[in-house]
Amino acid sequence: MPDKIDDFLLNEFASGELKIIFNYLNKVAEGLKGVIKFSAPDGEIIVAEAQTRGVFYPEAIGSGFIYSLNGEDLSGLKTPEENHRVLKSASDRDIFYIIYHIENAFYSLVFTGGARRAHKLAESAGACLRLCLDFAGTQSAADVEPMTQLFSRGCFQQKLHELIGAYESELELIRKNDAPLEHDSQASNIALVMFDIDNFKNFNDTYGHHAGDIVIKKTAAAARGAAAKHGTSAFLARYGGEEFTVLTKGLSREGVLALAESIRCAVESIDMAEASRSAGTAVKMSRITVSLGAAFHDAAGGFIAERGDGFIGECADALIKKADLALYGSKQLGKNRTTEYDTLASLCVGVIERKGDFIMIDAGKGHQINHGDEFEVYDSVYNGSSEVVSAKTSKKIGTHPRLLKGTIRVSKKFDRFDSTLMEKTAVCDIINETLPIGAGDICKLSGGVEKEIYSGDLFLPRGLYRADYYSPSAAADDDAISRRRGFMLMNIKNAIEKIMNANPAKLSSAIEDIREQAFKNGQVPKEVLHLSSDKILFCFENDLKPETIENFKIAACSKLKSMNGAGEGIRISFFNSSSLKETPPSARQIIRLLRIADFIGALYNDNGAAEFNCQTYRKYGLYNYYCARYEKALELFLQCERLFKQPPDFRLYQNAGSLAYKLGKTGLAIKYFALAETLDGSSAVPKSNLGLLYSGAGAFEKAASYYRQCLELDPDLAEFHNNLAYNLLRLNKDPKEALEHAKKAVELSSASQLSNFADTLAAAYMQLKNYKKAAETYSLSLRASGSRTASAETYLGLAEALLKSGENRAARLVQKALKYLPTPSKSHEPV
Repeated sequence: MPDKIDDFLLNEFASGELKIIFNYLNKVAEGLKGVIKFSAPDGEIIVAEAQTRGVFYPEAIGSGFIYSLNGEDLSGLKTPEENHRVLKSASDRDIFYIIYHIENAFYSLVFTGGARRAHKLAESAGACLRLCLDFAGTQSAADVEPMTQLFSRGCFQQKLHELIGAYESELELIRKNDAPLEHDSQASNIALVMFDIDNFKNFNDTYGHHAGDIVIKKTAAAARGAAAKHGTSAFLARYGGEEFTVLTKGLSREGVLALAESIRCAVESIDMAEASRSAGTAVKMSRITVSLGAAFHDAAGGFIAERGDGFIGECADALIKKADLALYGSKQLGKNRTTEYDTLASLCVGVIERKGDFIMIDAGKGHQINHGDEFEVYDSVYNGSSEVVSAKTSKKIGTHPRLLKGTIRVSKKFDRFDSTLMEKTAVCDIINETLPIGAGDICKLSGGVEKEIYSGDLFLPRGLYRADYYSPSAAADDDAISRRRGFMLMNIKNAIEKIMNANPAKLSSAIEDIREQAFKNGQVPKEVLHLSSDKILFCFENDLKPETIENFKIAACSKLKSMNGAGEGIRISFFNSSSLKETPPSARQIIRLLRIADFIGALYNDNGAAEFNCQTYRKYGLYNYYCARYEKALELFLQCERLFKQPPDFRLYQNAGSLAYKLGKTGLAIKYFALAETLDGSSAVPKSNLGLLYSGAGAFEKAASYYRQCLELDPDLAEFHNNLAYNLLRLNKDPKEALEHAKKAVELSSASQLSNFADTLAAAYMQLKNYKKAAETYSLSLRASGSRTASAETYLGLAEALLKSGENRAARLVQKALKYLPTPSKSHEPV
């Protein structure tokens, strides 16, 4: 390992080091429960929760250990006379810690069993620990790139796979359990920023390769300083050459872009006079700048993709590819800037060439372009009041010429082209043209489309399957389709893939046979429209009957089974316009609703026919919430009321209220929680939510009333007792009642709740002037919280209680220990 690594990298190295040690020692030492690395700079420990900091593997073993150090003097372990020390756990009598001091750090091995066994193990375990540390040091050195002292590409790849694997496991649980909105989707957010040095070749060619190395080192140091402000949420690595990566978890979209911008500014601010002296150049080198691209891991891909053995690797490769495309977009827009992948289709698309009535643009599947996407085309030269702005210049300064020349759409005319949509280019039809469109013109994506429900359509070569693909546009088409009452979408993508593998020569006849099953089940469709090779829309004169849907799917699956031996691969989505308050006025909107039903059916692994109804739309709102699109999710929840004839249910009101509260829309949250309470007065959930809202708004009397109602429904829930006690204390009346509820909350609390609830109980004792009991309870809170979550407020409360109970010396020691405390404060809000 290098001699000096920045603080924000230490936890990454330490946790990896401890994992290596644990995995090895676990094979040779029976009863090993964990490994801890911690600091104790003062030797004599007064308040362990404040004076020590540790890294734990596994994480769960930490809090009990830290409290066990109180009153210990570990300075003897730094001398040859004391080789190790055995400590008994303060919270579990079956747990013992063997502590060693090795190379200026303390390590503790956590074992189960008696003290005698721990002493017997100490010598051999210590020898094994030293061997493991040597190996871990070698491993860590391989994880660091020597020139920049940043993580290496291999280490970055490993970290990326770990994060995506954990993220996908979490989302799988959420999908299966239809998790409530208390889930913090932003905490799981994975983003990747890639950046490289602009015009780096010029530094090598002009000033020499030594100067190029200095430029790389200076860039790495500047980026490290900017990333360090985001703590361990930013994982910075050298990807190769002059290219770098920053991997983040738990940062919002705005936070990731702010991080990228801070790196850009830090690099741009490098002292070039000092850099030139380091490089030994006779003249001052030109300014260093970087171009950055940001991309986010796509939750939709994780939900609906077929998960093979290489699924995590495919997700990682896709994220790198998106960030790299965004980086290229920054180069295209003029360099020294940050571009987000999702904005590429709006910022970086232009006309490459025109052939007759077809336009080729420089964007494709890699930029999230789909068949049917439309673009407004602007003139490449705009004669403004004072200057002429070319297409290239307009992109650099972030503006678009305003001379609209026409509209184009990604084509589906496969009789003219082998493919109209490729990775980085697409062929478009001209929809309308007021001025001739030509090479160099700028394209701007029209409207905001919901990519997750429109992406992935399959278009087969004309030699395999020939169809006329429908694009909703003409008013006559819209009018004819919107008059229908029943609509069904058949998705046969998986079936096509199975047939392609089994017998591609029969593909065309197989699709026709499956499609024709719709005409053999009583209700005959009036229109059959191919949206793509794998998605077919059926429009019926009257409402679809359940038996029609069921019979169609049975017949289609039976036909498929006779072709390839497997009767799976067909997904059906449908709705009847009679279920809606108003029939969608256009074919485009009808298709959108069916696509949402199809997407949600795949999302929730629903093997039956997916009906577009209130629950489907609610789940689509939940999906947008999981993707941290909170405003969009709330909009979808609210649309359910206006869209469906069937009244919304309890879950919808709960979801809408929870999300409105998360967005700070208190009035809206109260409205929907009150509606949820009206629908189900026997549930404590909406009442507790209303209590939380009123408490946060300072209406403690109302909040207390709701928590009393909650306790009538569920008298053994610790959270309700604690929150009632909190609100009574804020009202500054009935302290004895508050004390009783706070005691009950502590009695019923789980390990994770104990620290917060003990704080409430201590506050009740303080209000009753029982300072000795308050001090004991604050101490209990500190023991329960451990080193990672102990708050300054709890220490201050303990100091005040000790002072008022006459324990002046102890109070001063606690106040002194506060200077060691870097942890954030706890919230005083109820939970």
